[in-house]
Amino acid sequence: MNAEPAWLENFRAAHGIDDAALVLAQAAGETAHAEKCGVFLLDYTRGNLLLTASWSVDAGAKLENKEGLSSYNLEDPLCLALQRGKVLACAMPVNTASFPSLTLMGGNNTATGGTLWAYPLLSWDNMTIGGIILNLATDISASDNAIKILCDYCALLISFFEQQNQDKARIASLHEDVTRMEEVSFRQMEAAVNSLIVGHSRSIRNVCEQIVQIAPHTVSVLITGETGTGKDLAATAIHAASQRNNKPFVKINCGALPPQLLESELFGYKKGAFSGAHSDHTGLLQSAEGGTILLDEIGEMPVKLQVKLLQVLQEHQVRPVGAVRSYPVDIRIVAATNQNIKKAVKAGQFRKDLYYRVASYHIHMPTLRERREDIPYLASYFLEKCKKSHDTVNYTISFEEMLELCQYDYPGNIRELASKIENMLIAKSAANDGNNNHTEDYNTNTNIKLSEYVTTYEKSLIQSAIVCNNGNISKAARALSIPRTTLFAKLNKNNRVKGKHL
Repeated sequence: MNAEPAWLENFRAAHGIDDAALVLAQAAGETAHAEKCGVFLLDYTRGNLLLTASWSVDAGAKLENKEGLSSYNLEDPLCLALQRGKVLACAMPVNTASFPSLTLMGGNNTATGGTLWAYPLLSWDNMTIGGIILNLATDISASDNAIKILCDYCALLISFFEQQNQDKARIASLHEDVTRMEEVSFRQMEAAVNSLIVGHSRSIRNVCEQIVQIAPHTVSVLITGETGTGKDLAATAIHAASQRNNKPFVKINCGALPPQLLESELFGYKKGAFSGAHSDHTGLLQSAEGGTILLDEIGEMPVKLQVKLLQVLQEHQVRPVGAVRSYPVDIRIVAATNQNIKKAVKAGQFRKDLYYRVASYHIHMPTLRERREDIPYLASYFLEKCKKSHDTVNYTISFEEMLELCQYDYPGNIRELASKIENMLIAKSAANDGNNNHTEDYNTNTNIKLSEYVTTYEKSLIQSAIVCNNGNISKAARALSIPRTTLFAKLNKNNRVKGKHL
């Protein structure tokens, strides 16, 4: 059995193109008993040969700085042969001016004696990737076959490394693309959520962060909170920020329908399933295919239907009432309740296994009492909304009214605040209508300056922010989007009492 050549182990230890070129320069030079050997590789344009590694009897093997020459523009016979994938021999003496490749290899201006040999490096698909140039003082015939084997082996290895580098570059490019897409998607999700949920308090910002975090996933979400805290809006935001936002978003209140009707609405039914079922009816679960369904007040769902819903979550299939087979569905379930579901589970009113399925991710909506600093923002939002629906534009909330709004506890939460704002607007509009005959009393003082209005309005805003934040100056400054020092300066200027938490 023939022993492996010594250079083979060195090739196996190579970690890249430069390593392979260095091994080839030394192995080819020593095998051919050459004076010099240069390894030239084509660059990515396939138009320039770069001196990558060299070897000489005196200096040994070394990596070069990849100086290049264009084989299209220079008439170097050796380089042209490598470019074309041909073996070429040139007897010396030669004028190195016609052989710039020798100058790169450190040749003299005039070389005498010996032969110059060019051996191409051909990839597995017979494409030229470079070659070697040998400066020999002796005949190469004895080592010609060994040199060709060396070049073939090294060409395959370099082709492998080139492909590996291309793959790494593609993967890196894909990672960059994915990162950019994720960043864009994240900003889009944030914009979608922020366009639906009003407020700047820490508690509501936490909710928004949770929504952005869970929206891209498909797990079920349980939203809890008191009546009127915005559970429906949070579910809408989850759907809007998800990849399912171009599919249906279906809502149903589980406590608003009797059990039999709820089952028919959710699961659908087949013709003849019961008296009055004159045709097939598609349920809401199937209607939400590809999208999201909100099961509001899920705590009111009868235990019998809880079993059927559990099957939907586990098997992703729906069986309509009266059907003999189930149908696959791709939906995301978001459930909402104002009840304490954990207590309902302990009391046997809600199935434990369904609870764990539905509450894969839990979001709790804060009460309006817990986010009083958002009341001015919410009040302004509802006011503008009511103005449009009632076609009223000349009503603003006074400081006294805002103070009253901020101090109230709101058992009905945001829904109650919206109702209050609408009632205030209607009452104000009615009062204005009753005074239409006294318009001559308005605007009689023409000496009031704009600066006085601005100062008064600024005082009102500052007072509202301080009241809504329980006297905490730092929080009030954040709510007003001004530095804390600026707020102190305005308070001192207006002779206001400073907050209790400094």
